[in-house]
Amino acid sequence: MHLAQQSHKSSNGESLLGLIDGAQAIVLTLLVIEMPVLIIEIIEHAGSIENLYFNLGMDVVGYFLSAVVIYDIWSIQKSLFQSTRSSIGQNLACISTLWLSTLIPPLLYIAEHFSHSLFAVNIAATGEAMDSNFAGSDVSLVFRTATIFTVLIIHFILFIFSRKKEAWIDSSSACFNSRLLRLRVIALSLITPISLIIGMIGGQGFVLIPLLMFVPFVFAQVKLPVLE
Repeated sequence: MHLAQQSHKSSNGESLLGLIDGAQAIVLTLLVIEMPVLIIEIIEHAGSIENLYFNLGMDVVGYFLSAVVIYDIWSIQKSLFQSTRSSIGQNLACISTLWLSTLIPPLLYIAEHFSHSLFAVNIAATGEAMDSNFAGSDVSLVFRTATIFTVLIIHFILFIFSRKKEAWIDSSSACFNSRLLRLRVIALSLITPISLIIGMIGGQGFVLIPLLMFVPFVFAQVKLPVLE
């Protein structure tokens, strides 16, 4: 907050951009670092070639979605803070969303670790994987759902800050970011309960599938009306 107090009121959040770049780069790195450990667990606990392909596929999909989400958060943070004045509110939005972003890799790692361990327990006991029927899969379900909920909270915090018109410098850019964030909050508010329901019915391995619906929001060229 000291930085915000020292900055001139007309200055934007350019001083935060280096921190955002570095922090989100570390988050992406942590995702990659965890992958070899998870892949080794999959190979050791697969039990059959079908289980091996299924679990590898789910891990790759999960990593891709996580990378896309982190990229989206990074791009919106930079665009939003460049178009708003440096303030205590801006600093709070920045540090809180960065902190929440750092929770994504450990949450995913814990979820995947318990998922692979549960497959190993079932294979040892029955000779085949029965993940969806194993009571302990609730642990993995909770952490995977918590990951999606964390992403929702990050976008919600950024959306709340983007609504503060007194902080706007570039009205067109700030308004565009605010409307873009509103769409993401609505989408994630629907995806989170759907993921939980699908996980409870079909097994925790399918929790991240609804998150695929979020990808078009990241890459699609959305044209929204902006302020003059």
